Amino acid sequence: MAITTTISDKAGERSVAMTSAKKLLTVLGGTGLISKILSWQSSTLVHVGGVASSDFTGTGGGGAAANFTILIPAYCVFQNSIIRSVTVNAVAVSGVVPWKLKIFRWFNTDSVFTFVRESTFMPLATGTSTIVLDTPLECAPGDVLAVYCPADNNIYWRPGTRSLKVRYKEGDTTITDAFETFSSTIMAVEIDVLGYKPYIALLGDSIMEGSGNGTTHWYGLFDSSFPAEIKTTPGGNNTSDPGSVIRSLIGIGSQLQYQNLSLGSTAWQRTAESGAALCAAIKPKKVFILTGTNDVGTLTWEQVDAYMDTTLGIFNAAGVKVYICEILPRTGYTDEQAAIIRTWNANYATWCSANNAILVPTHDVMGQVRGSTGEIDDLLATYDLDGVHLTQAGVAKLASIISGYI
Repeated sequence: MAITTTISDKAGERSVAMTSAKKLLTVLGGTGLISKILSWQSSTLVHVGGVASSDFTGTGGGGAAANFTILIPAYCVFQNSIIRSVTVNAVAVSGVVPWKLKIFRWFNTDSVFTFVRESTFMPLATGTSTIVLDTPLECAPGDVLAVYCPADNNIYWRPGTRSLKVRYKEGDTTITDAFETFSSTIMAVEIDVLGYKPYIALLGDSIMEGSGNGTTHWYGLFDSSFPAEIKTTPGGNNTSDPGSVIRSLIGIGSQLQYQNLSLGSTAWQRTAESGAALCAAIKPKKVFILTGTNDVGTLTWEQVDAYMDTTLGIFNAAGVKVYICEILPRTGYTDEQAAIIRTWNANYATWCSANNAILVPTHDVMGQVRGSTGEIDDLLATYDLDGVHLTQAGVAKLASIISGYI
């Protein structure tokens, strides 16, 4: 649902679908929105971190771990979620032994992590087992999974077929601390953590990911530029992640669960060929797509249209409602490229109308008139970091627009 607000610009009075968090909660009655979201997020468990159980190796052995907290930075959580069950794969366990699942948070260096929370002790036996947590664990994108087992047990973990660096600390670590690295590259344990399916998913390029934002950069799930050994872990400044900001705007905080599967320097091809399938697999109610700026001058509209049709087919088959955000003004583009953006946004509107998708108008409200064209072709200065990426104010504005459609 969106509230229509009238604003003035060079073309006269234009109707822009916008809403503030306060207005949204008023319209939906506050608790109505919460009930709507929680109802969706309470029926199906999906993979929210670790290694998907379908990818467990199922063979191997070696590597004892007793009275150590074992952490693998690449065991990331990628959904604001609540872990409700865990599937774990272990080799050569001596009988049935106790262990704990622990959650840590990256602390701005390669080796230091902050303890967040942990489960109670759970039983572990040789092979693959699924355990429902007595007390579900709240988690956030970028949180790192770890395990602990007492000194009197001898658990053997899977070998390092994925070449992930394991970090360890002797004892049951519950503080911010530096973790040492094993001399060899091994896999500590195969863990798949599950939480309820997200209400929304975000998909797009660096603008939707929150990357390219200078010192406030957010490294998304697929961002290979994350420091050192943490390359597959989301992290950084979450105020650059539009999804995180949306959660703070709609007034119910951690009750809204989302996944941001965007990746910088990508375009409609990635969305159609891999991004849409990734999103559909996590079963969101709605997906918000912001992409296309990197296609300007590279693809024709006919090619973009074909990729959009492919994307729509994937989401329609999965029952996911599609929301298309307009391409934002790009200050660094030429007048000719800016004209293409305006034309494509008009095409987006026509395509959405014809395909039962929802257009999210983000272009004009975040832009300003360029002198050489007399059109809204530049980002507003307060939103413009480098001619394409957004400042913190720009991320907040984008999130506020999208929040009107939650």
